[in-house]
Amino acid sequence: MTSSQGVHDAGFTALPPELIIAIASHLPRPDLARLSRVSSFYRSVCVKRLYMEVEDHVIVWPEHGIVHLRPPLNNPDYAKHVRCLQVSARPEGCCRLPPFTLPHLDVLRVQFGSQYHIYGDGAPEFASADAYTPRTLVMELPNDPYYSDFPMSYLTSRMKSTQLVLLLRNFGFADAAVSNFTPRCTRTVTIVVLLRGRQCTLERLVTALMSICLRLANQDCTPFQYHQLQHVRFVIGGMTLSRACYDQLLRSLLKHIKRYSYYTGPDVPAQYTAPESASTTASDAPKLQHGPSGDDTPYDYADRSQRPPPTIEILSMDEYLSLGSSRYVLSEDDLKDHREQVTEHVFDDAGAVAKIKKQVEEYQHVGMIMRPMESDLSGPDGNDD
Repeated sequence: MTSSQGVHDAGFTALPPELIIAIASHLPRPDLARLSRVSSFYRSVCVKRLYMEVEDHVIVWPEHGIVHLRPPLNNPDYAKHVRCLQVSARPEGCCRLPPFTLPHLDVLRVQFGSQYHIYGDGAPEFASADAYTPRTLVMELPNDPYYSDFPMSYLTSRMKSTQLVLLLRNFGFADAAVSNFTPRCTRTVTIVVLLRGRQCTLERLVTALMSICLRLANQDCTPFQYHQLQHVRFVIGGMTLSRACYDQLLRSLLKHIKRYSYYTGPDVPAQYTAPESASTTASDAPKLQHGPSGDDTPYDYADRSQRPPPTIEILSMDEYLSLGSSRYVLSEDDLKDHREQVTEHVFDDAGAVAKIKKQVEEYQHVGMIMRPMESDLSGPDGNDD
């Protein structure tokens, strides 16, 4: 090390570690890798940032089996720095990982791709429950709604204290995609709607939310059959809506749910509340809550009229990102998509409010889900006995 470099290091090391890490967080990964080779001090700073967020690249070789290409999953000294791990949804991408404990794992992202159709048999398994116990489980929902064979109940039963977040990028079949990846035992879920390109319109956003809320209202209907959801948080990304639009959207969706619900009890208050502060901790975040056995609880058909639909709330992306529980939930690519689209798709006038109200009021569902009749509330045999 040269004398000038030593002086430079001395000045840099005088800064608080938190500030140094914050500066390093803005450097591209190649620059971090090069900087980590300058000195032991730079290495101690850069390694933490390099392996804070890791994507597990997997290659399946006929002769060698499964090969993981990221060193944090092969070295316990690196693994301890991992805060966010992204894996493939196929079982081969989720299993046979080295059983190193990831003590600071906040977020586990599960991505879907074309490979899942090929390798979709069997349940994903993790090396050990101790190795993978994230605060948040993020499911990046596939565009294809026919991934219903993915065993979400198995995955979430291993992570009972985990917050569930579903990332929805396609307005088509939104209800099927969400329901297929929401275990019946789940009490709360956050659904981030980040439509892309031509799909990023107000009309398609409302269509997606209405289709999901329709299923939430009919708690006994496939695909949300027997679900136990109590609270759903919608997060809107990729577009800018005025506060009046958010208020109208919430009012319209609550009326939409009430219109198709079997519930006959007192009204449940709306759950659109002021967002949590940025200091919100992980313990404040909604969790996956399970019954005593961690599995589905018995469902009483005649109980539908007494079981209110889940409450809902709607947040903008900025409000959601201010929550401490949202850290690492969205990838850099997701945030980039949001930032690029949010200024292009702006709905902040009175016409947008009227459009939301009209679209929901004029909605007519064509299919098996109809507004419940009085006889429907008596049970499967048409009587209360």
